[in-house]
Amino acid sequence: MTFKGWTAASACALALSCAGAAQAQLYFRGDLGASISTNANFGDNDPNNFLICGNAPCTSPGRFSDFGNTVVLDAGMGARLSPNARIEAMLGYRGYELRAFDGGVPSTEFRANITSVSAMANAYYDFDGRGWKPYLGLGIGTAQNKIDSLRFDDGFSFFGSTPGGTHSGFAWSFMAGAGLPLSYDTTLDFGYRYIDLGKVEIPAGGAVTVAGVVTPPPYGGATGNLRAHEFTIGVRF
Repeated sequence: MTFKGWTAASACALALSCAGAAQAQLYFRGDLGASISTNANFGDNDPNNFLICGNAPCTSPGRFSDFGNTVVLDAGMGARLSPNARIEAMLGYRGYELRAFDGGVPSTEFRANITSVSAMANAYYDFDGRGWKPYLGLGIGTAQNKIDSLRFDDGFSFFGSTPGGTHSGFAWSFMAGAGLPLSYDTTLDFGYRYIDLGKVEIPAGGAVTVAGVVTPPPYGGATGNLRAHEFTIGVRF
């Protein structure tokens, strides 16, 4: 299913659930937070034709463990189906900047901008409590991850870039946090989320440019995983 298809499906699922629940209480939400990427395992696909060095003599390929940290922005619409259960449709945006050095000598710096747009359908269980109300949640959906050209420079004669790429696919998340009611219909939300946004991918077949010259053979591509620990603060109203 395409990214647009997943977005429409998530919205329809939420709308149908809301329509079928006579006592559902609709709400909106917005969140701002920090996204800390982890377990990226990003590297070249071809172990015999690679750019990222894994050791000093550059005889084996290397991989990067993360894409850095960034701000995450969320906006969504939800429905409270019971005092303890609620569902949401949420859109998210993240923009990372990969900046990492490989293991070669001299070490080469690699840089790339990565953006991710996600559409998620979330379900939560709110625990009873006075004041603060802890919750747990799960989400499924889709994400479109785009990496711009991968740029590299060892500070001497080895510098250039590869083409970028876009990948759309399945995403999932686990949430935990607590809400603090400010009024009857407004809640301050403090949350933690582990999210897997799928792959970041540079497809094979592109041309690598080194010092302004296109070098054969075609690039074998690179792949990694966009996963993150996220800490957010938001308002449900």
